[in-house]
Amino acid sequence: MTRLMTLVVIACLWALTVSADEAPISGTVKAVDAAANTVTVESTVKGKTRTVVIHLKPGWLVSAEAKHEGDKEVAEVVKVVLER
Repeated sequence: MTRLMTLVVIACLWALTVSADEAPISGTVKAVDAAANTVTVESTVKGKTRTVVIHLKPGWLVSAEAKHEGDKEVAEVVKVVLER
């Protein structure tokens, strides 16, 4: 389950780079809601801070590079390979 949550978080972060306006979004993860398939990120650009909720869709195929940290897999890079 920990590995799955890690992948979900990373997929969400990747999703931040492709928003409706196609502008890259990066920021600090503030919350992960596995039940709602969302990640909430706080992003600051040009002095303006906004909260962005990224929605993930079950069934997406992702590729992840991760490293071991204790008993957890922590993703370093996640890419959405196929959106279904």
